[in-house]
Amino acid sequence: MAGQFGAAEAALLGQNRAQLERRVGALAVDRELLTRYVLGGATRPASQLNVPGAFGFDPALPPLPHDLDAARRLLAEAGYPRGFPLTMIVTTGEVAGDTVYLQQIGSDLRKAGIDVEIRSRPSPVRS
Repeated sequence: MAGQFGAAEAALLGQNRAQLERRVGALAVDRELLTRYVLGGATRPASQLNVPGAFGFDPALPPLPHDLDAARRLLAEAGYPRGFPLTMIVTTGEVAGDTVYLQQIGSDLRKAGIDVEIRSRPSPVRS
């Protein structure tokens, strides 16, 4: 990429790819399935990073729908008709069942066409 473009263009392409990855992931991950079955209904699907009561939380913002077709279409329109590889480096062992949760997210992303590799690392020892 750097050979074809200048540093500013390369940075912009990297930023656009990151935005694409987040949008595709948001559409591909089935939050309803995660919250109902993997988390046992202990929570609701999230619509944003902020939690209710936190500064910036917007109660009017609904969660994005689970839409694999839209995720695949977005990948194709962005020039990734066969998807792209993604390595997720995650910390496990902090919450019971976190490995199952992460495996389900990986499965959802694969269904959209993202070749996910999940690398887990143990939670740091706390004293």
